[in-house]
Amino acid sequence: MSTIAARSIGLIMLLVLAACTGSSGSTPSIADDPTDDGIVLEAAEVFLADPTGVETPRLVELIAADGDHRWVPWLLDLLRLSGNSLVDVRIGEVLEAMTGIPSEARIPDLNHYGGWAQTLGLDGGPGYRAFKAGTYARIDERFGPLLLSVEDQTQLAAIQFGGVPLGGIPELNDPARLTAPEATWMTDDEAVLGVEVDGEAVAYPLRFLSHHELVNDTVGETDIAVVYCTLCRSALVFESVVDGQSCSSDQRAPAQLQQDHVRRRNRNAVASPPRYRDWRAAGGSRADGASGPAGRMGGLGRRAS
Repeated sequence: MSTIAARSIGLIMLLVLAACTGSSGSTPSIADDPTDDGIVLEAAEVFLADPTGVETPRLVELIAADGDHRWVPWLLDLLRLSGNSLVDVRIGEVLEAMTGIPSEARIPDLNHYGGWAQTLGLDGGPGYRAFKAGTYARIDERFGPLLLSVEDQTQLAAIQFGGVPLGGIPELNDPARLTAPEATWMTDDEAVLGVEVDGEAVAYPLRFLSHHELVNDTVGETDIAVVYCTLCRSALVFESVVDGQSCSSDQRAPAQLQQDHVRRRNRNAVASPPRYRDWRAAGGSRADGASGPAGRMGGLGRRAS
């Protein structure tokens, strides 16, 4: 496999790719984790049981009274998803008291306190995994097993919702092909992502990638995943293989990958049904250190004549 581009493109994206078989298992309970912080964890259980969010202020106040830094990831999740401006202000006040960093506004607070927590390696402590999975399952029930697949809890604590539900940006699957002379709608200086595999070359126009951010395709005899970040205009191409097996062989999966948009430090995510796994595209490593999608190919270029 070789590239048809002259330069390598760094990618600040996160891949969430599934193993092709198996199930995600049941969601653990917060109470499954032994801890001395029972009053806060009990309030968290009540919070998860009430989808209205009315229990959020009580949970925030109990965390404020406890004051331990381990609750910072919990507060960040509440801040990201609360949808209540008064609660957001109070969370900012609590985070300021805990960290000594002045609170500004919701988005700057997510960035500042999130960076502070990641620098210290805060993982949320006992009960956090179930809390995070349960909280995000309110947005999309598929987020639950996805987050539970992240075995490194420090990595889990760093992940935040990117504002788009799973599959919210439709991926482009097996797009139709045209030869270069047939693509009369392309301009002479059209920016493309070029891939050459097994002697077959394909160019994906960036204006299409910007609408989909993800392409599942087969070039030559190889199944590939093309991932593109519209924020930084960076892209990578992976062979869609995990542990030597192509996910396209799993007939239960309607496509190899879908858009996910949970993020770690503003890095996009994509996911694959039926079982979810958390991958970083820049190197193809999983968040828990396991092996990832095979290989990187391709790069940005201009239209080939």
